[in-house]
Amino acid sequence: MKSYKAPVYIEQTLTRVFGGGTTSIALKQVNVLFLDRNLYYLRLMPMAETWIAPFLGLRLGIEGSTVIRNDEFLPGWGGTCGLSFKFWKLTLDANYTLRQRPSRSLPDIVVPESILYITLTANGLFRQQKDFAPGTVRSIACQVIILLLYLN
Repeated sequence: MKSYKAPVYIEQTLTRVFGGGTTSIALKQVNVLFLDRNLYYLRLMPMAETWIAPFLGLRLGIEGSTVIRNDEFLPGWGGTCGLSFKFWKLTLDANYTLRQRPSRSLPDIVVPESILYITLTANGLFRQQKDFAPGTVRSIACQVIILLLYLN
């Protein structure tokens, strides 16, 4: 059996915030480079998020992807939706992603993925929040739970 090395994972995100911080748009790009194989996996994901109440945020995004293998371009697509619920110093985030990912090893195969991603973030546990100038960090955030489920 042939062994392979782990890929190089590079991710960039551009975000623009509107409405005093209640609405944002973002563009995320994820690159996965397999240096020991002639293989490159690229995902481009535009999204929008809005806080419809001080405690509830909603988000929606789409995904375009391609696997480039041996000068062949294999397309894929997907979408994601999610919500954030703030209570006390905690934020619960839940996202559901459905994607049709091109196979990284088999030609002309598309892999359906259904993913539920849940996080619970604690914010401001280690120090009191104070009034700072806009754009400065207001508290220390601590990610306390990450759960990733493949549903299919």
